[in-house]
Amino acid sequence: MLTTIPYIILRVDLLVNIGRRGYIACIFFSINEGSFFLPLFAKIALGVVLGLRLDDPKEKLSLLSRGAEYDVLSPQGSFKKPTYPGICRVFARDGKCLSVLKTLFTNYCENHCAYCVNRAQNDMPRVTFGPEEFAKLAYDLYRKGAIDGIFLSSGVLKDPDHTMELMIRAVKILRNNYGFKGYLHLKVLPGASEDLMREAVTLADRVSLNIEFTEETSFKLFTPEKRIDGLLADTIKLSRIVREARERGFKGKVGQSTQIIVGATGESDLSVLKTSLWLYRELEVSRVYYSAYVKVNADAPSPLGPFFPSLRERRLYQADFLIRLYGFALEEILPQGKSFLDRDIDPKLSWALRNLHLFPLEVTKASYEELLRVPGIGPKSAKRIVEERGKVPLSLEVLKGFGVVVERARSFITIKGRYFGDRAFPSIKWERLEAGIQLSLL
Repeated sequence: MLTTIPYIILRVDLLVNIGRRGYIACIFFSINEGSFFLPLFAKIALGVVLGLRLDDPKEKLSLLSRGAEYDVLSPQGSFKKPTYPGICRVFARDGKCLSVLKTLFTNYCENHCAYCVNRAQNDMPRVTFGPEEFAKLAYDLYRKGAIDGIFLSSGVLKDPDHTMELMIRAVKILRNNYGFKGYLHLKVLPGASEDLMREAVTLADRVSLNIEFTEETSFKLFTPEKRIDGLLADTIKLSRIVREARERGFKGKVGQSTQIIVGATGESDLSVLKTSLWLYRELEVSRVYYSAYVKVNADAPSPLGPFFPSLRERRLYQADFLIRLYGFALEEILPQGKSFLDRDIDPKLSWALRNLHLFPLEVTKASYEELLRVPGIGPKSAKRIVEERGKVPLSLEVLKGFGVVVERARSFITIKGRYFGDRAFPSIKWERLEAGIQLSLL
């Protein structure tokens, strides 16, 4: 009762109007957390003193960009640019560093997803950009050279169609009125109409719709409004629209991606990778991003799985690369009876250790495909070896110059018959590796 009275009287979303600028006292208070008078009034005082000017676009961006923190931009990760809220530095596959404005359009949301900081029941300041307001803010940053592109996601305001209409209106102003030519990644909200999906595809360089999980039991535990069959149906629909756009020759570079949460439930790596493989092969999805589960709400379930979600995320990306870029089959990465990737070593090294009969490999004669199987050799370095080995004598130093990680590769290769690894290596047992024996290849 003591907590109920102040909760009713001093509701979190208290609006205090000061002059023509609106200020919100942001009091993060929940009766379910058992807050009492002292912490409650302390929060109120702090909110009033540090009041946010929520009619200021930069203040909105500061709040909404924090709400987009767990939307994945790149498997290589991103880091924030400290000079302006919402701007992240992202490393592309070619190594180029790009500045991207990553933000929500609104943090209002009708959903109750336990993994999301913006869920409906959370007491927090809620704001929405106006279409013109967002377009002007983004274009000003682009014109000044502060950003190269935009990543625009959103909560659900009223319903998916209403929110998508606002986002598309903002992007149309940005593209058509301001002449924005930069990169644009636009999130498509589950449940949005096909017409709105089609409009999003015509405006964006990449569209994405997150499927979140791969098994129905995970949805029941974390997100009561969503179902796997509905999300997959929307993903299939979006994939068809993207494919049709490509066939018409419209914006041939348009891509589609999705995101899967890792480590929130008991879903296995095998289940996640099977889903990813289906998305790549059947729907021609450009990228699947993996997001390590972070418990952002006190009443949300704790992480599950054989090891930390962040390490599982890393291992899944490594396995994903092997399937997409190195020609590995899923059965080679996770052989029969194995549901999770190894914690202590990456999937490529794991495969090599299970197939020692194929090594050491003679790099002066091996094919490009064979070289890709060697730990420490990637697509670029394998290509350099094939192109240059007839022109220059190969050595460990030369291979290092080609981009080979020599300390990883040396135990799996020979150069003109010479072996550079540990002579005891072929007889090393798997159990000794797990016990922490330090080898030159690790």
